[in-house]
Amino acid sequence: MTEQVTQPSAALERWEKGHQLFFVLIQDLVLVHKRLSRALMEQDWPAVSDALCDAEELWWSCATAFHHTGDFTREVFNNTVRPSMEPPNEQEGFSGMWSADHMALIVALGKLRPSLESLPSNLKRRHRRYLWALTAMYQSHAWVCVFHAGTGPSIKDLAAEKKTPAPDSITHLMTRTLKSAGCPKSLDSNRPGDKHVQDQD
Repeated sequence: MTEQVTQPSAALERWEKGHQLFFVLIQDLVLVHKRLSRALMEQDWPAVSDALCDAEELWWSCATAFHHTGDFTREVFNNTVRPSMEPPNEQEGFSGMWSADHMALIVALGKLRPSLESLPSNLKRRHRRYLWALTAMYQSHAWVCVFHAGTGPSIKDLAAEKKTPAPDSITHLMTRTLKSAGCPKSLDSNRPGDKHVQDQD
């Protein structure tokens, strides 16, 4: 574990480079899910397993990157980092969800849902590990929100005059994405971490 960043310039650099890393990881995930889609259509189950394994590792990489990117004090976030994402530095309501790559990934997952819900029994365990990593990624994102913004809304929601706490918005996105990724209802209802995330504050 690295020492928490306290200098504004260093925190801003970490935030910006961390998001550059996210762009690379998301692009990798788009490519892996295209490979997964092709393997599912061809019912090439070894290739499906390999793609799920690669995606799982990328989701865990995203989770780790969230913790690294946001590892600085709340004071620095409020005084330096958050203002860098608000007018006049960025358009009102700025959000990483505007990324074309992020949207491509979400769309790709939605198309895979029927196939992922009906995987052969010998791939169920691999799929659960994939879902575990996906959940951890969203929980790490929520942790950053709790740590820096508490129960305040995201920049995107604030611009839309919504008061939903940012961690709750992330949890909603997590639930939606898990469904798109073929998460069984029983697994979704018992997924770990929502309370754990809140306890990080």
